[in-house]
Amino acid sequence: MTKNTFQAERKNPIYTKDFILILLFYIFAILAEQMECNVYPVFLRASGYSVSQTGVFSSVLNLIGCVCPVLIGGFLNSNRRRETAVLTGVVAEFLGGIGFLLLSLQGDLLPSGALFAVFLGLRVIQGVGYSIYILAALTLVMDRMSAEQVVSRTAAYYNGGSLAAATGPALGLGLADAMGYSGTFRIMLLFLFTAAALALARLIYGRRTEKALPAPEPEPEEAPASRHRLHLFEKAALLPSLFMLYYEVTLGCIFSFIMLFSQELSLANTGIFYIPYHACAIAIRSVMTRIIARFGKKRTLLVCLLLEIAGLLVMFRATGMASILFTGVLLGTGDGFCYCIINVAAITRAPESHRNTANATFLTFKGLGLAIGSILWGYVADLTGLRSIYLCAAVMMILGWVAMFFYLRRRGADD
Repeated sequence: MTKNTFQAERKNPIYTKDFILILLFYIFAILAEQMECNVYPVFLRASGYSVSQTGVFSSVLNLIGCVCPVLIGGFLNSNRRRETAVLTGVVAEFLGGIGFLLLSLQGDLLPSGALFAVFLGLRVIQGVGYSIYILAALTLVMDRMSAEQVVSRTAAYYNGGSLAAATGPALGLGLADAMGYSGTFRIMLLFLFTAAALALARLIYGRRTEKALPAPEPEPEEAPASRHRLHLFEKAALLPSLFMLYYEVTLGCIFSFIMLFSQELSLANTGIFYIPYHACAIAIRSVMTRIIARFGKKRTLLVCLLLEIAGLLVMFRATGMASILFTGVLLGTGDGFCYCIINVAAITRAPESHRNTANATFLTFKGLGLAIGSILWGYVADLTGLRSIYLCAAVMMILGWVAMFFYLRRRGADD
């Protein structure tokens, strides 16, 4: 990042009309999804389903997130297809939400086992829709952007998601207490309907401006044998994606078990952990381009990984709410930068025409890391206790930091 980068951003501003539409779409869609992820499990428990059944229901989204992106990524090879996919995905989630609302009102018409199967089916539909629009929207955000502009735009995009993620859980559970589940489901549908309207506006705007855009630079000719083959994985994005898998496995101990650990410490309302976490993530992304311009990507990435290690060690020694909140500050600052910059690395290594499959590769490995982390740290916690998993994760992160240090040192260039 140099002075020339900021001059280029003035000539090609980040907050264009098409980006604002997709950003607003993302905020409303993630707000609804975060409400769903927290309210649906509570609704199932209140409906008499067991903890294990609720766990199976909650795992659906992560499992689909491991499979769906890599299967559909190769088809999203044009903006026209991506815009259509964003709208299609959010409509699918909206239709699933209608199903949940109807069953919350008339669910007693079905036997308990059949009703749970219907709930799972609806969640699968929502999960597929969610995976489709997440991948398509992220690829739209990065379209026709230089490597430097991708950093700024991706940071702004993820900040919108952090704002929704910080608000959604508390909003959803608060509305469920105040309005009941059917009323809360209606609010979720309102947010999804707004997201669908914004997706439609983005599609219409894209169609109108498509002819005015300059033609993209031609990519190098592919070999005849691979020209018509559908690429599931983008080879250029594999290394950053593998690091993201390792990174998400390590941090799985936080996001999967912080509530249980808080109960072990007899703490209430630990959901406020996510307030400093997302606030710090938003703050670091807001100044990310300036930090990179001053210190470089390599140095900043290594420092942020050290903050993650410190956060895990603080959690290992946590005794009260102050420790939990301080962990949120450290992890939010580190994760706000690391996640964004690793995603950018996966994208910018690939040819521009392959950004769809690069994003699909990244999101698949991310989802796989979350799934593996939840299972791994669950077994470790059964053997050694909840507190010890944070020390184990810190050691795992230290090993990752050492590997990253020597890899970046060998590469030399700050890319």
